[in-house]
Amino acid sequence: MTHIEDLAPYGCFEKTVLYLPDRYISFRHDPARTLAVGWLGDDCPHSGPVDGGLLDAVRELMRHQSIALTRGFHTCEICGPVAWADMQEGEAKVLAGEFGNGELRVPGEGGVVYAAPVMLWHYLSAHGYRPPSAFTAAAKEFVSSGRHRDMALLAPPDAVVQLHG
Repeated sequence: MTHIEDLAPYGCFEKTVLYLPDRYISFRHDPARTLAVGWLGDDCPHSGPVDGGLLDAVRELMRHQSIALTRGFHTCEICGPVAWADMQEGEAKVLAGEFGNGELRVPGEGGVVYAAPVMLWHYLSAHGYRPPSAFTAAAKEFVSSGRHRDMALLAPPDAVVQLHG
């Protein structure tokens, strides 16, 4: 997985695609207002006790967001090589938060949107990764408000909507 410093402008994909049950929503995100969180690569520079409320919030985000999905999945570079038997259980491992196949988005203060890999839950729970406090506060507030259940709220007004067909 790509290493990106926390709070650096996020520009991995030119556009963002939200996968909803009845439609797709695609839009170009503003890299200056979309900030990276949790793109660790093979190192966990900020570790320590993890906020249990953040773990719960990230798990809840994983249940409700399907963003920038890939056909395959990523494994943790910090943990090292993965056994072939585990690779064959890839889909189950993605659902369990052990492997990643997409991204999470969290709106923050002042129009900022945080972009994190689905692997974030693993980094928090297995490696004690501590994201920036602004992200922690935003993620917990986003989930506690219930707004995380409507991914369409993450799209700007000029987003392109395409019905499943």
